Amino acid sequence: MKIQVMQGVLNPARFSVGEGDCACDSPSSLVENGDCACDSPLQKVVNDHPGIPLPSGTSSYSLLSFAMFTPEGDGVTALQPENITPLYRLAPIKPVSTHSPVHSLPELFPILTPASDLPCLKTLSAWFHLTDRCNLRCDYCYLPHHSQDMNAATGYSAVQALFRSANLHAYPRVKIMYAGGEPLLRFPLILELHEQARTLANSHKIFLEETVLSNGTLLTVHMIRALKDRNIRLMISMDGMGAWHNSQRRFSDGKGSFDKVSRAVELALAHGIRPNISITVTGRNAAGLAELMAWILERELPFQLNFYRQSVLSQSHTDLQLENEAILSGIQSALKVVENNLPRFSLLSILDRTTLAYPHTLPCGAGSDYLVFTPQGEVAQCQMLLHQPVTNVFAADPLSHVRANQTRFRNPPVDERGECAACPWRYWCGGGCPLETRRMMGSPYHRSPNCQIYQTILPELIRLEGLRLLQYVSDPEVVRIQDLEIQPV
Repeated sequence: MKIQVMQGVLNPARFSVGEGDCACDSPSSLVENGDCACDSPLQKVVNDHPGIPLPSGTSSYSLLSFAMFTPEGDGVTALQPENITPLYRLAPIKPVSTHSPVHSLPELFPILTPASDLPCLKTLSAWFHLTDRCNLRCDYCYLPHHSQDMNAATGYSAVQALFRSANLHAYPRVKIMYAGGEPLLRFPLILELHEQARTLANSHKIFLEETVLSNGTLLTVHMIRALKDRNIRLMISMDGMGAWHNSQRRFSDGKGSFDKVSRAVELALAHGIRPNISITVTGRNAAGLAELMAWILERELPFQLNFYRQSVLSQSHTDLQLENEAILSGIQSALKVVENNLPRFSLLSILDRTTLAYPHTLPCGAGSDYLVFTPQGEVAQCQMLLHQPVTNVFAADPLSHVRANQTRFRNPPVDERGECAACPWRYWCGGGCPLETRRMMGSPYHRSPNCQIYQTILPELIRLEGLRLLQYVSDPEVVRIQDLEIQPV
């Protein structure tokens, strides 16, 4: 039997997705026009298990990563597994409303191979903490802002250490995030490190992806052109419109930064770079998310919602804390704006430490596939643990030290988190940030304090992604149609 599969195309040349301050892989690596030539998830299942029967009765499906939808009438119909087994057997279709939240959507997902077992997803990510200095004083920042800069020699050693570990552990992809502090204060160093990273990537045939995470206030035309010429992506932090943003992101003299940040975004767009917008969601700005979302979507900007994480430096700002009802109300209002302005880019990885693009047992690569380089050349397991390094750039294999040191930091697989083991959403949230779980719950082996938010918002993202695919079904830049031969039930 031949069927047509409709799959959303995530094209990193047009949009940067999944680029938050965690080590999660971008789902762009899963699809054609992405970062590698791997088969689509459904094609992988068909190739690996040619005898698997898939449902008959229709000839056109749309593939939402591992969830599948097919247009039927005015709604979206989803395939539902008859049994969750290694054979990925799927039962006949069941209708799912496109106009109301779906509460049983985890059952739509066949349990496939964990992401760590998919070779095209194997990525070693690195956070280069170029400077502790910053011209802003954001209320939720976890840095003391000492006058500490990474020098060129240390930066070169860090790049070499990164690629040493990548080679030793056979990573086909390396992702670098240039951050701080404010990394644009060290812009010449970014360009120097890029040249070295590009040289090593080419010589070892490793795919390289780079992003600068900036507050945007120092961005110039010269910088934009340099980033564009080198194919370095740009992420800019923006937490709301006007006063919403200024309430938590101010200059050191107390003045709000929104005007300069918004002008930086417009400047980047005018000179050919479409920045990814990083939104830190707090109890203070949640009510302003809908207004910000309208501004972002009007400019076709990819974005990511990142949850506030309390640190010693921010704990006095009690109004930043995540209160479930307020956060859910703010995000749901923002998603209503999204539904009325469905973007061309995917919605699968916009929620903090989650992705619906593929099943995964960890929320991020911290402790396993992630290196954080400090200005002094030390190596930590997470950027929030800069003050607790486990080795340095001169180690023969820094990643082995990161993996071996379980005393200060643990990022347990979600199946080892007792309260998560029976949750049908566990392979899509990965359990949430282990540091925040440990802080709030006393141990990283508990379920995330943001669990209710995940369980409420993830079904909405699936529904919106299905609607998005249907809206752009005739646009080959957004939706790819693929013919497959399958054995009918």
